[in-house]
Amino acid sequence: MEKLELKIKGMHCVSCENRIKEAVSGLKGVKDAKVDYASEKATVEFDNAKIDVKNIMKTIKNAGYEVEMNKEKSKGFFKKIFG
Repeated sequence: MEKLELKIKGMHCVSCENRIKEAVSGLKGVKDAKVDYASEKATVEFDNAKIDVKNIMKTIKNAGYEVEMNKEKSKGFFKKIFG
């Protein structure tokens, strides 16, 4: 299992938070997703053998939000993917 922290822009309320959480939690390979609109962050725990970061981020973008990897919080993971 891998853990990833994402920065998300465009959330305005708890409904936005729930929309993202439901979309990401529904992906095959995602074990847990925590989303907080106040801090504009999401933490996703997932099996990288079943899903990759690009698909998680694409799902959030398709839900209507801007997303980027929090490189500082995901340092080890970021290094593993991008060297």
